Amino acid sequence: MNKIYITTSATSSGEAAHLGLLIVQNGVNILIDGNQSEAFGLPLRIPLSVATKHNPIFGNIILETITSTGTPTQQSLDAFGAVGLNIDPADVDSKITTILNAISNFGSGTLYTHDGIPRTYYDLDIGYNPVAINSNSVANTLLSVAGIDMRDVVSSTGQEANDYVGHLHLLDSSGDDTFTAYQYDGIFDTTVFHDNTGNDTIIVE
Repeated sequence: MNKIYITTSATSSGEAAHLGLLIVQNGVNILIDGNQSEAFGLPLRIPLSVATKHNPIFGNIILETITSTGTPTQQSLDAFGAVGLNIDPADVDSKITTILNAISNFGSGTLYTHDGIPRTYYDLDIGYNPVAINSNSVANTLLSVAGIDMRDVVSSTGQEANDYVGHLHLLDSSGDDTFTAYQYDGIFDTTVFHDNTGNDTIIVE
């Protein structure tokens, strides 16, 4: 059965505050994560010396996908801290398509191998910041374009959205995207939109 999962993994402090996605569709599994380009020594599209918006320490934020085939076992789902989202089965395929289209709007992607595993990465052309634009921003962005409130789904992990630093950011691509800015309760919680190009639509809850 086709399904969208969130994945959580522990940070260095031991808290499960790192969010990603797993898409299972027609026997194909796509693990989606965000990371810093510097961690993998990846080349950047724009030299850091002439791009002040890029981070000279961590590099750019990248979106990374790992594709495999077959039905994921419960053991592998547990290893990634995967929690299935409660989505109407009639809507799952359309939301998967929307997420994959949003990823393609970031470009064609570049193939590379890390830890012996083939991957594809997309340079999002903006600097990585561990306390601002990070992997949780990538997850929040992809959930937003699919009309899924990140704050609703993280409750299934037993944590609060604020445990996922960076989740308030939405990262625009060069394509035409539709985002939803959800209403937050905290007085200092507000969506930060990082514009790129394209004709975007922002729905405010």
